[in-house]
Amino acid sequence: MNTFLKSQAERAKRAIGAGFFSKPKPAQEAAQRAFTESKLNEKIIPEALKSDKLPNSKVGASVDSPQFSPTQSAQQPEDKTKESNQKTSKLTYFQAQFKKYVCSFKSQIYSGQNQTLMSEAEEAKAIMFAIQLFICLTQFLAPALREFLATKKLLPRNSTIDGYKYLKTMLKMSKQNANFLSPGGGKGLDLQYVQTAFNGRNAVCHGVLPDILAEWHKFLHSWIELCYLINAPEAAKAIKLVHDRLIAEEEQNNPKSPPVPVNVTIENLPEPDPQQDDQDEPVTPTG
Repeated sequence: MNTFLKSQAERAKRAIGAGFFSKPKPAQEAAQRAFTESKLNEKIIPEALKSDKLPNSKVGASVDSPQFSPTQSAQQPEDKTKESNQKTSKLTYFQAQFKKYVCSFKSQIYSGQNQTLMSEAEEAKAIMFAIQLFICLTQFLAPALREFLATKKLLPRNSTIDGYKYLKTMLKMSKQNANFLSPGGGKGLDLQYVQTAFNGRNAVCHGVLPDILAEWHKFLHSWIELCYLINAPEAAKAIKLVHDRLIAEEEQNNPKSPPVPVNVTIENLPEPDPQQDDQDEPVTPTG
């Protein structure tokens, strides 16, 4: 048997060549390895895998496409979103939505004095005022009222901003108790401020453009005074900055027309309306 195997091996050597069964020389082996690796790099291994970074071994990763880790790929759209949010804040988004809402009243709003449609210039100015008042209402007045009413334990302190509920509660308490905001109710001034503030909220959130155009400065003034009454000076100062800026713009844009008085006197404020509908519902969750 051994003789047979030896004879078969000899026949194989003669047929194939002795080099097949002999050990390769070191120089030949190194040259062959270098040649093989060069071919692999050239045909199989893409450029992305030649770097020191480990390839993405997740299912679905393509070997000839740039490699991203799951974290990197998940962060990419977020980074773009954050970058866009820096240019367009949430407040700007709500302003745009509110402007669209107010513009929907264009064909329905009439001037209260002559029962004619407002001009386009009047509408544009009223919408601009409405947006500025909406910012003051939601960003300064309503949060200050929330803190005041929570301190008085009249409403819970939560994350919801509801200017309608706050002003409704303030109006109710001021009617029930003349000393609710100040001793003696400021000789009736407190109730007038609250009523005007409430009317301003309704005009803004219901898009009553003629009232906004005619009374915007009175609404802002009542909000300023109300903030001082509830001991919220920072909110009052913030609203006053808006008030004074709008006054200055009016004086600059209309030098020939009488300027709107900066200091609105209480005589100019409307009297509380006893027939005011107490069942009005808020139209926005933030106003």
